[in-house]
Amino acid sequence: GDVAIEWTLPRATPVRLALFDATGRLVVTLAEGFLPAGRHEARWNGLGARGPAPAGVYFVALDTPALRLTRRLVRLN
Repeated sequence: GDVAIEWTLPRATPVRLALFDATGRLVVTLAEGFLPAGRHEARWNGLGARGPAPAGVYFVALDTPALRLTRRLVRLN
């Protein structure tokens, strides 16, 4: 099913939230643009540019001008 990814910004800032496979290739960009301060959520439906993504390890990266956070995500079939 879908995966919800939540984050909170302390102030308005440009953001890019992207999902990468285990080799570092971009699977999908989930959010990109200038976002206001507060709580945000993006959803990944398991699809990549070539259709359904296979089971495996993925990485979600949240980039702002001041910070980069990366978290591991495991997709099961």
